[in-house]
Order: sequence, then C-alpha cells, then structure tokens
Amino acid sequence: MKNFVALTVLALVLLMAPGAFAQGPTFIPPNAIGNVEMPVAPATLASAASLVPTGAMQALSGTTSCTLIAIPYYGWTGVIIFIPAGAAPFATGGTQSGLSYPIGAAFTATANIPVIATFNGTSWYLK
Repeated sequence: MKNFVALTVLALVLLMAPGAFAQGPTFIPPNAIGNVEMPVAPATLASAASLVPTGAMQALSGTTSCTLIAIPYYGWTGVIIFIPAGAAPFATGGTQSGLSYPIGAAFTATANIPVIATFNGTSWYLK
C-alpha cells in the first residue's frame, strides 16, 4: 500500500509540475457536456454551383443553384446536414470533377429547415 501511495503522489507531482502540459492544464471547455467537447459549427458556406463543406453540419447562405458537392476524401460515403438561410436550389446536371460529385435528384431547400444530403459513392441525394 505504501508503494501505491508513493507512486500516486509522485505521479501527481509530475503532472502538476510547471511545463508538464504542452498546452497548459486540463480544463473542461465552456462548450462541453461532461468531459466530451462539443464540435464547433463551421463558418457559413455561400451557395454556389459547387459546394465544398467544411463539416458534417454546414450553414448555407444564398440562393445560387448547386449542381456539385465535394466529399472530404476519396472513398467517403455518408451524410452532411445543410441548414439553408434561404430557398437554396440543388439541381442535376453536374459532372464529377475531383472530389466534387453531382446531385442525383433535384431538390429545393426551405429556409431554416435542415437538409440531409446523403452521398452513396456516385451522387448526392437530398431530403
């Protein structure tokens, strides 16, 4: 038991020593629940013919028609949620280029209603 206490005290001393943390002491960030930090929302993305989202949930401004949405990396499939500020149209007719893939079925978003964009490996489908 003595060794356990001694090792525990030594570990605490080492952890609390100045310079022990490269980025300072551990703390719970203000945007956290328990010990799990909540992700910070990405910047608003302006609607355009080709969208390049920066996060899994993306605010969207403007009403320019979109025909392509980029994926984060080759081989990715999944869902991105857009929250449009206006009636953003998503149209078919885009041609795959690099990481940008076409819209599979036309869709017009409603302001402030989340849009679920699902990528199946070849096209985006929105609801």
